[in-house]
Amino acid sequence: MTPCGVDILRGTKAYQVLQGFGSPLRHPSPSLHAKSYPTEKIQTFCSHSWQGWWLAKYLTLLLFYNGTAAAVVSSIGAAIAAGLFCFDVLPILKAEDSQYWSSFWAVIVGGLLYVITLLFWRRSSSLFLDTICIDQVDPARKSKGLFSMGAFLKSSNSMLVLWDASYCSRLWCMFEVAGFLRSRPDSEKPRLIMRPTILGPCYILQTFTVFIVFVSVGLVPDHTPWVFFAFQALVCFCGFYINVAAYRNYFSSIEKMQAELCGFALQNTASDCCSREHKLPNGDKMICDRDCICKCISAWFGRLDNFENRVRTEVLSCLTEQLTTQFFTYRQCVTTMVPILWSFMDTGSAHVRLSQKPDHLPWLMGAREMARGFAWWLGVAPVALLAGFRISFYLRRRWNCGRCDFWLNVPPLLAVVVVVAIMVQLEQLCFGAFRAKSEFLVNMLVFAAVVLPLVFADGSASAWASYARLAFPSLSMTVSDLRRMYKVPDGHRNHAPKNSQALASFFNISASEADARRFHLAMGNRRQPSVHFVGPQGPPGVEGNIDLQWIQAMGNNVPVTYWATPGGDPATAHEPFLEWILELANSTDPPLVHSLSYGENEEDYSAAYQRRANLELAKLGLRGVTVLAASGDTGVQGAAQAGGQPPRCAPFAAVWPASSPYVTAVGATMVSNHMSEVCNIDRIYAMGSNSSMPFACPETNVGEIVCSTQTGSMITSGGGFSQRFARPDYQAEVIEEYLSQVKVNRSLFNATGRGYPDLSATGANVPIIFENRLTMVGGTSASSPIVAGLVALLNGERLASGLPPLGFLNPLLYSSYQRWPDIVQDVRVGNISGSNLLLPSGSIRDCAEGFEALPGWDAATGLGSPNFKEMLQRLVARPPNTERLQKETVV
Repeated sequence: MTPCGVDILRGTKAYQVLQGFGSPLRHPSPSLHAKSYPTEKIQTFCSHSWQGWWLAKYLTLLLFYNGTAAAVVSSIGAAIAAGLFCFDVLPILKAEDSQYWSSFWAVIVGGLLYVITLLFWRRSSSLFLDTICIDQVDPARKSKGLFSMGAFLKSSNSMLVLWDASYCSRLWCMFEVAGFLRSRPDSEKPRLIMRPTILGPCYILQTFTVFIVFVSVGLVPDHTPWVFFAFQALVCFCGFYINVAAYRNYFSSIEKMQAELCGFALQNTASDCCSREHKLPNGDKMICDRDCICKCISAWFGRLDNFENRVRTEVLSCLTEQLTTQFFTYRQCVTTMVPILWSFMDTGSAHVRLSQKPDHLPWLMGAREMARGFAWWLGVAPVALLAGFRISFYLRRRWNCGRCDFWLNVPPLLAVVVVVAIMVQLEQLCFGAFRAKSEFLVNMLVFAAVVLPLVFADGSASAWASYARLAFPSLSMTVSDLRRMYKVPDGHRNHAPKNSQALASFFNISASEADARRFHLAMGNRRQPSVHFVGPQGPPGVEGNIDLQWIQAMGNNVPVTYWATPGGDPATAHEPFLEWILELANSTDPPLVHSLSYGENEEDYSAAYQRRANLELAKLGLRGVTVLAASGDTGVQGAAQAGGQPPRCAPFAAVWPASSPYVTAVGATMVSNHMSEVCNIDRIYAMGSNSSMPFACPETNVGEIVCSTQTGSMITSGGGFSQRFARPDYQAEVIEEYLSQVKVNRSLFNATGRGYPDLSATGANVPIIFENRLTMVGGTSASSPIVAGLVALLNGERLASGLPPLGFLNPLLYSSYQRWPDIVQDVRVGNISGSNLLLPSGSIRDCAEGFEALPGWDAATGLGSPNFKEMLQRLVARPPNTERLQKETVV
């Protein structure tokens, strides 16, 4: 990522792009390159689609660079005008017999300064814009500029994306975003700034509408209050209608983008040169951008399919997260609604100047109006807009019927009107609550104290952040979706005070309780009990957050212990499993359910080490402790992670502790579009992840299927047979039935070994909050805590009924399955011959053979996924054979 020549790396000033009312955005000009200058660092790389409307991009850039300055300068000017009016310097523009004291100076001056500053403020920060910074005249320099795009991206501190509906279909745009993310060091969080161009004009229209409202109300007779307020509502209704339609269109376009990037392929993208058949308007030959990009992709990403995978995952996740959190920030809201403040400056200054009654305190009246102004500007307006945004989101579907689509724009407007009406009544209540010698200043301070917390709900994360997370992520694999899929009754939660669940952690990885609280807030969950942390805790990691958030979500109201065990060697990826087990064994009151999201190849540990671990696991089972372990993410190829053994297809590699006969191993599933509540392609979108997989709805309409790279996942669920541990009695019948049907070469696995997994749960499209950001994750590391939480709920019911906890689950699970097969939901489609796309590219390969899912138990998904309703009925009772565990032979 170095320049292809001297003087190729260039930038320009932001104000140069905005000059001539955005002329560089309208059409390239030979003279534009003269506005650039050589540089080594660029503050912002501007990425945009030339198919987008230039005026929308211009207005969006105006707001981005000059909007805050316009709001500040205009408010200072409005304050000065209001002050001059107070001291009789400016003349009165409104009749003195009006019912409401007012003037227009602050609004007029503020409006004029806002427009002037917005248009002519000169931001000198450096910027990259292709038509200016790349020579459009000299073909040789243009070619060098195109091949130096990596240098431009690497030298840029941030990327500003002017996003429109055509953006993701343009090859250059996808290349720029993927290249920018690729150019960031692993330790650096990419600073990607999204500004939807469809909303730029809307925000300016919003400011203009509010301005017109406060200028025009003086023309309406205000002696009749209902006429006065009805006129205000009507103006707002008409002014905001266009915005509501744009918001609905914006939300709908994000859906299309997600579906588009889910199946991203280079051959489906468009480039300007190819659409023009590589000819300039004068007939000269044009450089093919696609050839340049493909060469850069090969140099940066290794292979074209690596680039496509990156777009489907990292780019998709990043764009979705930014478009659902940055489309209208609180700062943008108060900037666009600043005319509200100007108006109250006018009313305050009018009260100071025009109050003639001897018992009035003019300056206190002015202060009261300013308190009202800040309450309405910083509190009421944002709450009203949030209500309108939410309704617009829920009604984002476009109707073919024009009249129907028109009426769908009305409810969001009514929501805004209703919020404003409620706030007017609340304000009146505060006025009449009490009277002190302060001209109602204290009353309005109370009003402000009531309104502002509605925006800043918990003092740390505003309602704006919560709203963004409740938008598109709430339609992916939410807690409610999984509870419904696994038949958990609505509202079911733990009520047993002695119930408990825990998570195992190694390598100094901890979890963030603050992120967990945000996750449950976004998912609409109840607040969960505080987490008890045991052992040395390091910084929170993605792995820890997956475990904590999902065991709490599924094990609703069950206290969680986060159990960190020191030791082990991260370089070799050998966790101190036995040390952890011994810590549990030495505990006087260990938690009743443990989820383990770690695993290694069986041969990575000595047989003696594993025998001792199995013995301690069996003893824990006798004490009523249930241990569940993830089955791995590389199919039959073992653990296959950094520092561990490389993946292999012959012979198959078993993962331990999942292969231990004394744990309940959990595999991963994904869902097809047959399960319409969970995976209807019209409402579920490819959300991707910085660290994991895109969501994919396989074409096979069969419900839950095996989670595999061959059906759109980034990982393949682990499963198979132990090379060291004999088949336990509780599995004998189901394994024999499976082996009689499976066609896999017997030389690749130990047909007499312990088979795993035992159960499975979803391992794709699982959302978490990490570092206050939505991240989509997956793998058996998500599946294990999901099932563990459900087991903890079953324990809660048993304890509440006076029964002992489940303890070692497998004997009861398999014997109950023989009697009541409905306790699980059978998974019958898919196989685990796939790979793990999160591994280095040289290690990614599918196996020629792998275990497939079949009716009944199989080495891909075990018995199937939980049916909690049936388990609740069948397992919350005394075990049918309590002696079975004692009869098991400890290996």
